[in-house]
Amino acid sequence: SAASAAGERGGSSDTQPSRESAVREMMRQLEWYFSNNNLDGDKFMQRALVMGDGYLEVGVLSTFTRVQLIARRFPDIDKVVMEAAAKSEFLDTFFDSGRFYIARKRPFAAREAGIASQLRARGERSAAAKVPSRRGSTGEERGGPCKYFYAGYCDRGKRCPLNHSMEFARALEENWLEPESPFGARMLREVVAQLRINPKFATPARRVVSEYQAKLKQQNFKYFAVLDLEGRDEIIEFPVLVFDASTMTEVGRFHRWVRPVELFRKKQVNPQSRAIPFVEVLQDFEGWMSEELNIDLHDPANELTFVTCGDWDLKTQVPKQMLISGARQLPAYFSSWINIKTSFNSFYRSSRPVSGMKGMLKRLNLLNPDGTVEGVHHIGMDDVHNITRVLVHMLEDGFVFQTTSSRKSATRSSRPRSTRPSERPDAYQRQPPDPGHQRQVNAAINSTQSLDPP
Repeated sequence: SAASAAGERGGSSDTQPSRESAVREMMRQLEWYFSNNNLDGDKFMQRALVMGDGYLEVGVLSTFTRVQLIARRFPDIDKVVMEAAAKSEFLDTFFDSGRFYIARKRPFAAREAGIASQLRARGERSAAAKVPSRRGSTGEERGGPCKYFYAGYCDRGKRCPLNHSMEFARALEENWLEPESPFGARMLREVVAQLRINPKFATPARRVVSEYQAKLKQQNFKYFAVLDLEGRDEIIEFPVLVFDASTMTEVGRFHRWVRPVELFRKKQVNPQSRAIPFVEVLQDFEGWMSEELNIDLHDPANELTFVTCGDWDLKTQVPKQMLISGARQLPAYFSSWINIKTSFNSFYRSSRPVSGMKGMLKRLNLLNPDGTVEGVHHIGMDDVHNITRVLVHMLEDGFVFQTTSSRKSATRSSRPRSTRPSERPDAYQRQPPDPGHQRQVNAAINSTQSLDPP
């Protein structure tokens, strides 16, 4: 296309004889795309980088004619592009929610400001009013919550357009954990007013309820624990909403900010952050389930299943995070789960299957009048709320949920649990590194396997 061809550098069209030489040629081509010389006249790249705050998704680059020509002998074009970007001293790479992004290491701030003003003059959407796309966001507004800072560190510092107020973080969490609580709602309104940000961030949380039960059928599970992890490379947010299908009521909410191990290494973390390591989050979660809901996660007869929007959370991210955290055993209760997208597409048959949470909400007419989701998209607390709304709608329509995904090698354990650290099972204690463990960690962090979209 004309857009993808814009700014492509000339040169030999002969395919290189090896992957290594193809990667080298790809690196030179990528550096040209992001160079000052190309950006001065490449309108497509200018627009794409402005909209993405300097970051461009690998999937977009893979559609460029020259990129496809260089990698035409290899079926995994995206991986060739990522390998090339990783070798470049000029480019940087990021991963979030199953997507890879590339950017210049040295920002082109002056150019970006000029291009953004041109876009505004033409009445088009400006990146200055939106959150960058490299973190998987879809148009979150300036002043919204910065989940990375709440987890301990934001790599943008003062340049971040999101909110770093810990009072805001605590108010959001308090409001979500106690939906429709007058205290939580009032606290959130006062903080939002003090920060002078969009009043929509002060919208009180509400419980997920069933409006009718006329079509209900007997389910294979009593409890549905809706989980939606957040974070690139490592988990930074762990929210769970538990719904009782037998009474069609919400029975509990759990939330922790998670402190990454490798992602924030050698960084000056936010001292006010209440984030804790992932292994401690699991300990707290197990204790909360046992004490608050009387559910033993290690009991195979507990009638509970986890629900996720895609397989990425439990198939890829949790095992990777356990490895990075130094834990040698994956929790057995994560051995199987329901991918609600799979269930949704099999129940509401359509020529165009949905690929994400927003698509399901739209299909069920559950979006706000302006086409947005309730809360803030890609903040885990709000995402599990919206996923649960889809779950309840499907229950009301008579769908009987079954396990869609599993990890065959995992087996459940009925080992007694305790919330006292001294009595934690050895598998959940941080283990000393063994030879080769750091290589495994690096491989996990740099994994380029195919992942589900957010």
